[in-house]
Amino acid sequence: MLATDGDRPPDWLAAGEATSAVWLAATAQGLVASPMSDVVEIPGARVLLSSLIHPAGQPQLVPRVGVDLNRRHLRQPTPRGPRRHRQRRHLRRRVDEAGAVRSGR
Repeated sequence: MLATDGDRPPDWLAAGEATSAVWLAATAQGLVASPMSDVVEIPGARVLLSSLIHPAGQPQLVPRVGVDLNRRHLRQPTPRGPRRHRQRRHLRRRVDEAGAVRSGR
């Protein structure tokens, strides 16, 4: 659980920075993470979570960290067509003697 001393915007920012650090560390270890913010959005659940923190604090987020059993992130990317079909065709702009812009290929 991520908790802060207070419940003001600077505390929320600190919780967001800590969340970022948790997500990056989990990803670096090959784990996946997802937020469980709903448990801190319900007043009764937030009071219960707060009672579990010693010393007292304000619960901000409960991260769920684990292994992706589907291992979707390890699968090969979808095959693509030949590169020539993926390149965008850009129109070249030409300016004639009168200063008018014309498109060409």
